[in-house]
Amino acid sequence: MDELFQELIDEKITTRSPGFKARLEKADVINCTGKSLLDSAVLSEIEQINVYFALEYKLVYLMKNGTNYEIAHLNYLISNFLFHSLTPLFGRELATKYAEDACKFDNNDENAAWLKYVTDEKNIY
Repeated sequence: MDELFQELIDEKITTRSPGFKARLEKADVINCTGKSLLDSAVLSEIEQINVYFALEYKLVYLMKNGTNYEIAHLNYLISNFLFHSLTPLFGRELATKYAEDACKFDNNDENAAWLKYVTDEKNIY
């Protein structure tokens, strides 16, 4: 999935490119580190929003077809993207919602630590 988002970021593909939806649905979310998502901070706002909606679509797809572990990891990635890259209005609250959902689907140490980090007002997003 990192490679797919790197292509999106590098403008080699767009969300309307033929086959993007099928590639996104098949993309392995578990091995996605989120590095390409954090690198997307250099994108325009429109491009960042496109990445966000691609992530949202992948979450909708996984809610129907994925495992709890995949759903948790994608919620973690979306939370991280909102908090560090997109930084929209109410970003902390939105990032917290996704972090809570990550814990709901897989309450592992990484997700719990991220939830604690994102809800700590000392951490600026």
